[in-house]
Amino acid sequence: MSHSHQTPGPKMGIPIPDSKLGMWLFLGTEIMFFTAFIGSYIVLRLGSPGWPVSVEDTHIVITAGAINTLVLIVSSFFVVLAHDAMAKRNFARARLWLVGTLSLAFVFLGIKAFEYSGKFSHDILPGHVAETPRQSAEKVDRELRGVVASRLAVYSYTKAFEIPEGDLKKIAAAVSSLNTPTKEYTEPLAAFQEDYSASYAAAEGDARAGVAARATEAQTAAKSTLAALKVLAEQSGKLAAVIEGIDETTAQEFQAAVASAEADVKKFEESAKEATDKDEAQCTAAVGIVPIAVKLISDSAEARRQLAVVAAVDVELYQKWSNLHDHLVANVSLEAVASVDANYREKRAELGASESLPPLMFSEVADLVTKLKKPVESDEIVRTHDYAAEVQAAVFDPHPILYGNLFASIYFLMTGFHAIHVLVGMTLFVIPLLKWNKLDDQWTDWVENSGLYWHFVDLVWIFLFPLIYIV
Repeated sequence: MSHSHQTPGPKMGIPIPDSKLGMWLFLGTEIMFFTAFIGSYIVLRLGSPGWPVSVEDTHIVITAGAINTLVLIVSSFFVVLAHDAMAKRNFARARLWLVGTLSLAFVFLGIKAFEYSGKFSHDILPGHVAETPRQSAEKVDRELRGVVASRLAVYSYTKAFEIPEGDLKKIAAAVSSLNTPTKEYTEPLAAFQEDYSASYAAAEGDARAGVAARATEAQTAAKSTLAALKVLAEQSGKLAAVIEGIDETTAQEFQAAVASAEADVKKFEESAKEATDKDEAQCTAAVGIVPIAVKLISDSAEARRQLAVVAAVDVELYQKWSNLHDHLVANVSLEAVASVDANYREKRAELGASESLPPLMFSEVADLVTKLKKPVESDEIVRTHDYAAEVQAAVFDPHPILYGNLFASIYFLMTGFHAIHVLVGMTLFVIPLLKWNKLDDQWTDWVENSGLYWHFVDLVWIFLFPLIYIV
């Protein structure tokens, strides 16, 4: 009797592990994902005449991008060595190569963070870039207003961002009265101080009553008082700078009072949740910072003189910003009409039917910013309170960049998604490293598939680098 032997049928599929097949399929979808990004970038780049390519406009650091390219290529080589070590069952060496790959990934992200910080420091962010001369002038107006509000905040005893534009004129008028011989300089300060003290007197009283009752409302009132004390502490530092030229004894007295009050603020903050009778005394001491400062200034002729000169510098900056703002709104040349408030309507009434006032030129705004950033040369020690440094730090040079927002959006979108993929790859390497002493043959496929993913991340960057950094 003969026995027939059945030959096994053909095996479906391809002779590779399922995990590797899944990785290849996943990388196929990733290729389509980044192809859409790269293709869209090429279309927008070629179809946008005037695309920002100058390093002065984009603040692209080509050297940093080139170094990152080399870092990723070397890291891909380390992955190959790690997989080779796994195949040879040399798991100790495999761990070292994986650590090397992970370290280079951190280097890549560190360099990328450095590049991102440059974009933030130059305000090359989506929606922040001025693309026309008008937008550049409006951006200067907003940034300069912030400097003005910050400098005038000390006279209003409130935070800068809480000062409406309408109130800036009132504050500046009060500050300018410090130079008027017929008025006592403390009058405008007293008016602001009265409003400020009244607004927080109730909060302090509520806190004091709450301390005695130890009720839930006491904590809410204490937090309100704490907010007031912090503002007072901030303002005391500015007032200390104002009276730095008074006699040594008075200056030491003020500094001691400020230091004591700031210590009280810190103690009050630490014990705000469990208020005690001691907090009441701390509140009273800290709230007294500003009255002490005003009294010390009023008792010193030198302090009055310095305060008047410093205030004049503040008002000078306010007037320059206000003049720019008015001309910008009216779109009238700074040189043609010296003051919009005083002369704009008169100048316009004198025009003929077909005539118009010359518009505000971008070069005028640029010249104004340059002048504001240049320190004033003076023998007066109080000119150390000049606004040049603050303007230099807060106001960017007006520089319209055509398609700047589109460029910033694409740059952060493409490099951001690539950075996310780098983080995913780092996670894949960390997982087997967590099994430090248990790394064995079971992790060979994992390391190989992780390496395939990392090669893809490297390949994407090789495309992004020339497109974004060089072309």
